Amino acid sequence: MGLKEFFAALCNVPSVAELARQVAQCSYGAVRESVGAHVLAYTRAEARGYVRAKAGSVVRAEARLLAGRHPSLSSTRLDSVINLASDRVVQSVLADLNRERARRSLPRAA
Repeated sequence: MGLKEFFAALCNVPSVAELARQVAQCSYGAVRESVGAHVLAYTRAEARGYVRAKAGSVVRAEARLLAGRHPSLSSTRLDSVINLASDRVVQSVLADLNRERARRSLPRAA
């Protein structure tokens, strides 16, 4: 590979933020399903830790698939993608749980 091809390949690799967004989007459904509704009874801190623990293996599996599609992705960048994607998934699932918790606590109309 010549220098020109190297830089062309380098420019075609999406940013860490874009890759993390893709991994988080692909991971969200599996993480949300694995968490379940029982988490609604947890405190916010407990729920955050529980969701983060559930998200870890799912995000890493999605990141491995991503690494297969982008062989030029370094292990350092892949670690950054995993960390950022994990944060995104946790925030998204917690926001979803908070909405569900709020919906359940609203009084119902007679």
